[in-house]
This record gives sequence, C-alpha cells and structure tokens, in this order.
Amino acid sequence: MKIFVIDDEAFQREMVADFISRKFPQAEVQQYATGEQALHEIFRKPDCVILDYYLNLQDPAAANGIEILEQIREVLPQTPVILLSGQDNPEIAAAAIKHGAYDYVVKNENSISRIQLLLDKIYGLQELQGKLGFQRVMNLVLLLLFVAMVVGVIVTMFF
Repeated sequence: MKIFVIDDEAFQREMVADFISRKFPQAEVQQYATGEQALHEIFRKPDCVILDYYLNLQDPAAANGIEILEQIREVLPQTPVILLSGQDNPEIAAAAIKHGAYDYVVKNENSISRIQLLLDKIYGLQELQGKLGFQRVMNLVLLLLFVAMVVGVIVTMFF
C-alpha cells in the first residue's frame, strides 16, 4: 500500500507518517509539505492520501486541502483521500465530502486512532477488490476451459 501524507507542519506530518509505518509495515509512506509537491508525484499512484486542510505555513499562496483534493480527484478519482484539519468546522467537513474526500478527521487526541480505523477499512476494501479481480480471472479461465472441452467433444463426434 502506497500512502501520501501531505501536511505543511513537519511535526504533524512526521507523526502521522511514523504511525502509519509502525502500524502498517508493508506501507510505503511518502511525505510532502505542500499539495503542489504531492501533485508533482501523483504519477506514483498512491493507494490513499492523507491531506491537511491548511497548507499555507511555508507559502501563504499555497492551495488549500480542498483545492488539492479537487486536483487529485481529476487524476485519481478512485483513490481515497482523508482530509485532516485542526478546524472542527462542519462547513469544511461538508465541503471536503462534497468534493470527494473519503472522510474528514479533526486533529485532536483521537485523530491517529481514527486514521488507523480508516486505513484498516481502506486496506481491507483494496484487498477484497484484489481478491475479487483474481476470482474474476479464474472464472474466465474456467469458462474458456469449459468451452474448449465442449468444442473438443463436438469436433470428436463429427470427425
């Protein structure tokens, strides 16, 4: 699983990334201080993005999380994006969901455990989708083998 963590606050970004690396050792965590940096690396196709709402600590003109979310949605519409914010603001949460965020998490004492629950859910869904994809391939192979057997029986009956 490849996860992008985008937060302009280095301490917060590193804390989330370290937590993910400990709880999900198979995860490849990439850290970015701005949304623009992450968008330059979007070709890496992350399986999940954890995105801060306010990203203007280093650059006051930097795009905010909703603007970055919209751009991620254009390129990777199926990738879950968890929007983080220090703002317990229902309007921001509603805007995040409206623009396609998987969920909105307020930065507080429960945010790390909430992120873990969301990543467990996302990882479980992606694992299930992978298994379903494999099962579809196997069903197709079995169908082709069955058709080949029927054709073989018909050919041997007439020749």
